Amino acid sequence: SYEGVEALENYRDQESIESYRSEALAVFAPMSEFIISLSHKPKFSIVEVGSGNSALLYNFENKSVLESGVGIEISKSRHAFAEKWREDMSFLNTLNFNGDFLDAELNTNTFDFFVCNGTFHIIGAISDSYPLALINKAYSTLRSGGMIVLDIPTHKKKIGQFENGAYTFEVKLPDTNPFDMARYHMTNLSRKSVYQINSSYFDASGLCVRKKSDEFYSYSENEVTGLLKSAGFVDVVTYSGINKEPYEEGVFDTMLVVARK
Repeated sequence: SYEGVEALENYRDQESIESYRSEALAVFAPMSEFIISLSHKPKFSIVEVGSGNSALLYNFENKSVLESGVGIEISKSRHAFAEKWREDMSFLNTLNFNGDFLDAELNTNTFDFFVCNGTFHIIGAISDSYPLALINKAYSTLRSGGMIVLDIPTHKKKIGQFENGAYTFEVKLPDTNPFDMARYHMTNLSRKSVYQINSSYFDASGLCVRKKSDEFYSYSENEVTGLLKSAGFVDVVTYSGINKEPYEEGVFDTMLVVARK
């Protein structure tokens, strides 16, 4: 769905790429600190599904806490961005895999963390069986005591503001972004809890230079915790975010779910 959004040709020069990388690291710094706070080891291993540009993994590299990391990203352009970044910075402990998470060969009973950051809701719209397949893969991959971390946009608050079956909002993007502004248009599809979000990206002159469309499943807390427990996970906790405030359906647009193998 993000194919082309982070294509290297979108950036004017190496300086603009470096600025965007710095912004990406800053965006994922809070999540990296949250995961570090869960670890009982000075260094840990981690798998991230939907790793995008691998900024989360590179945060761990910069903090010298990453024993080994695998980033799984289906978008070719985002994978290429992550690989160029890894090569430029000589990150040695991250392996970036381009493809479907089901095709990634991962050692069983090995990793300390399995993370799905802002991707689980997209997977849920693809197939009814896909989310459980991911959770089962996480369970198989994690060592005993390892943890799964699911950061899931639900958009419940925005859905509550729908008028005539739709909701539109705009976001001014940071100066480091290759685009100036993004407009998002959300609509309800005929399938239960499945929505479409059409994204348009504009340059500084107001010209729309890129569009993309995604479908996502708006999960309830009970659905996610039920899937995790059915796979064998225990100690399932749901937060509204990394601040660990309790999640309340309809009040927040994201839920952060943590569970232990």
